[in-house]
Amino acid sequence: MEYYLSDVELRELYPILSADPELTTSHIQAGDTLISMHVFWKTINFRDGYCLCIGLNNVFWVIYHTHKEWNIWEARQGEIDELRQEQRKQLEIDKLLFLAKDDALKNDALRNLEVGEFERAAFLVDQRIKLRKDHEHLREHVSFMWFQILYESILMLSQFPTSEPGIKFLDSQARHWFQYTEFADEYCRCHAAAQEGFPSEIERIHRAAIARFPSDGKLYKRICLFWRRQRDFRRAIAYCQMAIEKHLHDDTTSSFEGRIRRLEKEAKQLPQDR
Repeated sequence: MEYYLSDVELRELYPILSADPELTTSHIQAGDTLISMHVFWKTINFRDGYCLCIGLNNVFWVIYHTHKEWNIWEARQGEIDELRQEQRKQLEIDKLLFLAKDDALKNDALRNLEVGEFERAAFLVDQRIKLRKDHEHLREHVSFMWFQILYESILMLSQFPTSEPGIKFLDSQARHWFQYTEFADEYCRCHAAAQEGFPSEIERIHRAAIARFPSDGKLYKRICLFWRRQRDFRRAIAYCQMAIEKHLHDDTTSSFEGRIRRLEKEAKQLPQDR
């Protein structure tokens, strides 16, 4: 129980403090006269308990409890320290369980991917995300590495026969359009040799990115550059025109209008059979 000392109690405590020799001599000094602070920290017996006295220069605090109250306070502090130790131990256990389960989910997803069990692999990818959401209390203690888990998921989903599972995953988890274009790049790397159906799957990814981030000119530029690398100038120009219709700009002086002119010039240089 805490309460303010009465005027009578303060008058009784004052001469005790004034007579304490440490009150005037306690100080910290650094250098000659650069830093000098008067400090005081002491317990002083008073009535049926004692006061914890803390002073710094001309500011002074006094905390008074009876012996019984101090004993209760110390016991409570001991219980708090014991609880904190138990919480730290439990936290270490939670961290180990989290890492073990995450590693198991990752390896299981890779095994299912290898044998063509794509539906099961997609489920396990989602479970890794759910695991992190269920363990938010570990965020400050375990590196969740959201960008890494997203990248690992993109690498797995890019190996699926269609882009639909990857798009569904990104629609719920992506935080930036870059993850969509990264998925398109990885999907291209995994499926470019197949040729048949490949461009339409990539375009589906790009359309999903635009649906999520319709007003970012850098996204249209990135898509345009992708199709330019594929020598598909028709699609590259189409996305530039789409950006112009939305009054978007890239980071060049001539913006998308100039990009179209350069693309048309490159397209004319292609062999006729292309």
